Amino acid sequence: MRAYLISNVVAPLTLLALSTHAGAQPASPTSPTPEVLRVTRTADDGEGSLRWAIERNNASPGRFRIEIAPDGPAPHVIKPASALPPIKGPVTIKGAAWKQTGDFLAIDGSGYIDDKGPQTCPGAVAGQFGTNIRTTTLPGLALVDTQGVDISGLEIRNFCIGVLIHRSSGSTIHDNRVVANRGGAGVMLTGDDGNGGSTAATTIHNKVQRNEFIDNGDGLELTRGAAFNLIARNVFRSTNANPEPSQGIEVLRFDGWQVEFETQQVLQSIDDKLRQQCAE
Repeated sequence: MRAYLISNVVAPLTLLALSTHAGAQPASPTSPTPEVLRVTRTADDGEGSLRWAIERNNASPGRFRIEIAPDGPAPHVIKPASALPPIKGPVTIKGAAWKQTGDFLAIDGSGYIDDKGPQTCPGAVAGQFGTNIRTTTLPGLALVDTQGVDISGLEIRNFCIGVLIHRSSGSTIHDNRVVANRGGAGVMLTGDDGNGGSTAATTIHNKVQRNEFIDNGDGLELTRGAAFNLIARNVFRSTNANPEPSQGIEVLRFDGWQVEFETQQVLQSIDDKLRQQCAE
């Protein structure tokens, strides 16, 4: 098994430019405290379900935060019967148990994504499947044309893309476990314009921090104009259970975007095969 701790990756390096101005700045008005939508059921329909909470939030973004704390003893697994609606921000979504016990609330795509082997996850182009193709297909949680979404305390598994950040900015994905999302990536940040081109300044200032990525197609992918995003202190693992060759982080350049890294990598565990390859 291979495990990589990626402590700091900034693409490009200058993530945020903090402007300074002489003189005192007026105080910002205090924002109202969001109302809490509590997910109390693992079922996929009705009041108290995750689908219900997302739909209610989307009708009035910024009004709510979503706390997922199903009744009954853990572990809790939510298996949507169909794709969840894209999430509109600003909103915080958290698995409540994580801060209390360290347990993750699982959102599992196997309820509607059938395992068809290499053809489970189609790409954007007909006839293409799997990793390393253009895709935004079958994500677990989708952030599309929005901003300000904060997601934590979840195990997101068995989708084609765990979390899709698509033409969205200012969101934070932190303290999650992202497992076996094999057609695209555990987390994908893309500015895809819908026709394979990139869009500038639509997928910026996002943060992906302190997540554990296990047996995904690619752990993390930034592509088609995704820039000025912070990737820090994530662990990437690929075991023999992963049928796809996995890249921990894949960053692609498009339309002149320059990608720079300031990276420290700690190799925590390495299998005999990789050790032999390194020696050669």
